Amino acid sequence: MKVGEVREKLKEYDQAELIEMFVAAYKLLPKYVKETEMDPVILAGLPSREERKAKQDAPVDFEALEAEILEFVEDAYQQNYFAPNRKIPKSKRPKWRFMVKDYIKKLQKVPEGDEHFERSCELLLKLYSMLCHGCNSYIFSTDDPFRSVGMTQPELYHLVAARTFQTGWTEKNAREMIKAAAFCGLSRECLHEDLYMELIGLLKIPDTKDLIIEQTELLLREEAEKLAELKRQKKRAYDSGYREFEYGENIEELNELITGLYVTMRETEKAIRSFWKYTKEREREVSLYVLLRVIDRFGDDADWKLAYEDGLKRKIKPRKLLQEIYHDLCEKDAEEKTE
Repeated sequence: MKVGEVREKLKEYDQAELIEMFVAAYKLLPKYVKETEMDPVILAGLPSREERKAKQDAPVDFEALEAEILEFVEDAYQQNYFAPNRKIPKSKRPKWRFMVKDYIKKLQKVPEGDEHFERSCELLLKLYSMLCHGCNSYIFSTDDPFRSVGMTQPELYHLVAARTFQTGWTEKNAREMIKAAAFCGLSRECLHEDLYMELIGLLKIPDTKDLIIEQTELLLREEAEKLAELKRQKKRAYDSGYREFEYGENIEELNELITGLYVTMRETEKAIRSFWKYTKEREREVSLYVLLRVIDRFGDDADWKLAYEDGLKRKIKPRKLLQEIYHDLCEKDAEEKTE
């Protein structure tokens, strides 16, 4: 039935019957839907149409909004919206998702050229980073906070990056957006490559691509130096193992990003050389598989074949699946030449 038909049908039942029907429907919902979508509505209720309209029409006091968001983000990182505490009442903790939605809407309304525009971008980035953190650590009663606020991670990343670059294509902005795509926790339905696609999609002219490549290479060298320095230390700190893993992961992600950038610029040979320069120490066949996966996302069949054949020159024996794909591509090329 359509929503309108459901409303009309429900008018035929009394309150007791409606309660039983609602409970029966509630039991059919997956656990994460109950926790992230229905429980907050049951606990807090729905705002009236008049309340929603008044809230939308009210002018935004940016200073007050900024202070509220900063306090909210700090409370979130301290798990005040997840664990028992004296600051945030239990009844208000599930409302965090509505608060985030409202913050994003209000920040989006700050127009380019407004005196608060740059600060609004910084606040959007803080909210995005907080949600990313919530994908790796429990700061809310969900392990996928992006789903809870009704936005996919790539959607919010695109919003943040697009508005940030409206303030200028600076080295600072480039580094922040690269880190926001590569050094972040991921929602269930997102890969780092999805975020790289959003970033690359914003690079409309060669100068912007050159800026992102330059800053990605700089970050790559910085992370590689951190890792090398950590390995040189004779007395290792208690968190050395974690930091070594983190630096290695950062290098891998930046390497995939810069590979994708070069491929989209039709510099596939450069992409391949760059990838093998920075790929972390592991089984070479696995590295080849990763390279081909990245090229499959950002390039075409010719790029894929070039990288595969380069791997053969490096004396790497690809897994059977890759061999079959290469064979199919060669057959496809042969058929096209005979037509």
